[in-house]
Amino acid sequence: RSRGLGDVYKRQALQFALGVIGNILALVVLVTSAKSHKWKPFYRLVGGLALTDGGGILLVYPTVMVRYATDFTYDFPKILCNYSCFIYTFTLISSAMIVCAMSLDRFLAILYPFRYNTAGKERRTNITLIVIWIIGTAISCLPLLGLGSSFNYYPGSWCFLNFVGTSTLDRINSYIYSLFGFAILITTLTLNFIVIVTVCRGMNSDIKLATKRRKKNDVFIVIFLLIIVSVFGFCWTPLMVR
Repeated sequence: RSRGLGDVYKRQALQFALGVIGNILALVVLVTSAKSHKWKPFYRLVGGLALTDGGGILLVYPTVMVRYATDFTYDFPKILCNYSCFIYTFTLISSAMIVCAMSLDRFLAILYPFRYNTAGKERRTNITLIVIWIIGTAISCLPLLGLGSSFNYYPGSWCFLNFVGTSTLDRINSYIYSLFGFAILITTLTLNFIVIVTVCRGMNSDIKLATKRRKKNDVFIVIFLLIIVSVFGFCWTPLMVR
């Protein structure tokens, strides 16, 4: 049993390292290639996604590893469970909104290029990220404010909002989170579908007159975004359904 727990602990440590290092590498690539992308809105959003996801992993995974390192003898106190619940909820909901913002950015850039390429779009992107983080914080604070509660899930190494509770407040909080999440996901999928159809058909005049390099860049970004949306959707949707 001790050997089995040791292997599990190593896997958790590896997941933690890969999650943090992967997001750090993404930020390094963004910074070193800043001369080419010039921190356009889409790349600012990618940086925000890496900061949100990497920061969430960095802040919550040590609590997970403590549970495994103590041979499952350490039980989360309520304050630590609330903390874990907040970080998990904030990271997931904020990451989803940033992915949605990335999809909206491509939607506007490809279908409405003249409106999109107005002055101050970088500033608007920065404000969008701040608003996303504020909304993510507000939704994640609901259990801390008494609307619902946090719950320690099997195998006792992580806490999340109490979607298995039967109280009215727990049910309301669960529905707020899941319906908001589904709205984000449906919006993201719709925007991406429209963008993909537009790029494939070449109906937009800007795409017809674009250079070959611009076309390749648009296709690359759409594929990159589609992969992120697919992975995020497949991993997150079952939790919201539950």
